[in-house]
This record gives sequence, structure tokens and C-alpha cells, in this order.
Amino acid sequence: YYGGGRGGRGGGGGEGDIDYDGGLLGDSDDDENVTCKKVRKNNRTLSCEFVRENCAGEVQLIDYLSFVFCSLGTVQPLAYVFLVLWLLYLISLLATTADYFFVPPLSLLADKMHLSPSIAGITLLAIGNGAPDVFTAYSALKGNDIALVLSALIGASMFISTVVLGTIILITSVNKNNIDKIDFFRDIVVYIVVVGLVVGICFDGNIHVWEAALFPTVYILYIAVAVIVSFIRVS
Repeated sequence: YYGGGRGGRGGGGGEGDIDYDGGLLGDSDDDENVTCKKVRKNNRTLSCEFVRENCAGEVQLIDYLSFVFCSLGTVQPLAYVFLVLWLLYLISLLATTADYFFVPPLSLLADKMHLSPSIAGITLLAIGNGAPDVFTAYSALKGNDIALVLSALIGASMFISTVVLGTIILITSVNKNNIDKIDFFRDIVVYIVVVGLVVGICFDGNIHVWEAALFPTVYILYIAVAVIVSFIRVS
């Protein structure tokens, strides 16, 4: 594949061939299956060359692969430390963006539309929080990585339900009288149903169109029930 082609595998390759058996890429049935995921760190020179030759299409805004395998290839641990610090900085940017540019418009829209906090939370806030996940999932699906999409979405919901919720409860004074038992029970039941659907649909390893359509259908029904209950209460 690289250099003089596949000749390196059979021992008849040219001078520029590189044998990838047990090396950079490992075994691959055909050239089209070669992706940037198969780059390894055990050979710095070959890794850098492979990234430059084959991973140009993976670059969106910053070429992280070239940064790790080429720019700081000799001191890769330092590159990982820098990336961790960079990730923390980006997370802080998300926090300030939500604080100054997301929450105020959300509150204004909820007031203008006369939405209760519960309805605003499961509609406007949920859509706003889920929008980045949509783009992340789409980017992963372009690489045909459905496993990453599922683990990321389920992992994000678990993180929000455990770490975020637990942290908020710890740092704020929550009065049990401020929590609507009906709304809380409704949200928990629907969440359990959705997780059950994910497990049941993915259990056989095949996802059909009608099965995928169940998820937005459940959400629409969820919103409809919440709005109806809220309207009945107001009436």
C-alpha cells in the first residue's frame, strides 16, 4: 500500500516498499480498509509518514495526528499532557459559552412562550444540549464507527445523570418540596424505556429503519404527555 505498493508483503517489493506485517498497520485484507485508526506508536518514523500520506482527510480544524506523531513524535508523552490541558481549556470555554450565550436566551424564550421550567428543560434545554452530540455522532458515522456513537451517547447520558446531577445536588441547597414528584417519575420512566429500547434493538446487531424511528417517536410522545399534563395543571 505504502511506497512501492503491496510488494513488501510477499518479499518481492521494490526498494521503497515497507512491510506492514506486524508493523505499522498490521494485517489488512485490502487497501480500502486502511484507516488512520491503524496507525501505531511503536515506530515513530513510519507512523509520521503514514499520518502525512493517509490522514489528510481526517483533519477538521487542527491536525492533532501530525502534532502527536510528527511534531512531538520524540516526546509523545508531552504531547498527551498538552492535549489533556487543551481539552480542559475547551471544556471551560463550553462552560462560559453556556453561561453567557445559552442560558439567557433560553430563559427569555421560555418566558416569551410561557413555558414552565419542566417543559423548557425537556424541550429547549434538551435540544440545545443535544445539538453538539448530533454533530459529534454525524462525524463519527462518516468514519463508519457506530460503536463510538452508541458509547458516546450512552456515556454522555450516564455522565449527566451521575456526575453532573450529583455535583449540582452537593453544591446547591435542594429542597425536596421544589422537586415535582410526578415530573421526576415521568422523566425516570421514559429514560428507562429509552435505554431498554437501545438494548433490545442493538441486541441482535441489526438496526432497521422502523426501529430507528421508534426513538424520535418516543421523544415526541414524551413531549406531548408533558405538555398535556402541564396544561391540565394550569387549567
